[in-house]
Amino acid sequence: MTHHLYTQQPQILLIYYNTSTDSSYSDEILNNFDDIANENPIEEVFNGLTITERIAQIKIKTNCSLTTVSEISNLLRDLGHNIPKDPRTIMKTKVRDLTKLNNGVQCNSNSFVHLGLIEGIRKKLMNADKKLMMLILQFNIDGLPLWRSSRTQFWPIVCRIINCQDSSEFLVTLHCGVGKPLSVRSYLRPFLDELKALLNDGLLHFGQKFDIRIGAFCCDAPARALIKQIIGHTGYCACERCETHGMRSDNRTTFPQLTAALRYLLLVKKLLNYFL
Repeated sequence: MTHHLYTQQPQILLIYYNTSTDSSYSDEILNNFDDIANENPIEEVFNGLTITERIAQIKIKTNCSLTTVSEISNLLRDLGHNIPKDPRTIMKTKVRDLTKLNNGVQCNSNSFVHLGLIEGIRKKLMNADKKLMMLILQFNIDGLPLWRSSRTQFWPIVCRIINCQDSSEFLVTLHCGVGKPLSVRSYLRPFLDELKALLNDGLLHFGQKFDIRIGAFCCDAPARALIKQIIGHTGYCACERCETHGMRSDNRTTFPQLTAALRYLLLVKKLLNYFL
């Protein structure tokens, strides 16, 4: 005896059939299945929204975390659905760049201001020794949380002239936002453009030309990781000088190996293997 059951769900027809006794009837169902699917496309189950759009809608309605969205997407991917893995892609999160300042620099005037490296140096040279011919600059980049209960941070770029009479620090660039700057390139571009021009051409101030040299960049580990765009200091391959691989010990990342290959030596070997 043939058993067949039709169950109706919203705008899609599910068909259950048994081919053990009546193969001709089952063949007829299989032949008509494409027509049934075309009349009831899966996309219409969610009122014209794709699964990805439906997940984004649920995220907005329930205000769940991106971690939850990631878990949902991974579950659906395991079930065979072709949806993005990254929750930021599902939510169509835009990569925000810094918008324009008056001088044409790309930055957001609400969260970013570039006061100028050259302008700051000129102010420090007002009472400088006239015999001074070279200026040695020292820079500091660091993050500063504003409140303990908030993720809002200041990320300033500070400079001082080491060999000048007035060697106090002055502010070059300031970013304020939630967490670190989203675009490191846009954050550093105004500062680097001025610094490159100073290193190449020097600074002409009231008829006197000063050569510019970099003394040091003073940055802690998180700031160095941000600027260099490398793995953070808690990562297993976080050493900036050698190729050692860390290990966890007492809830800490440690680097017990003392004889690992230096990074620049490994780079030289790769270049030699590439060109030779």
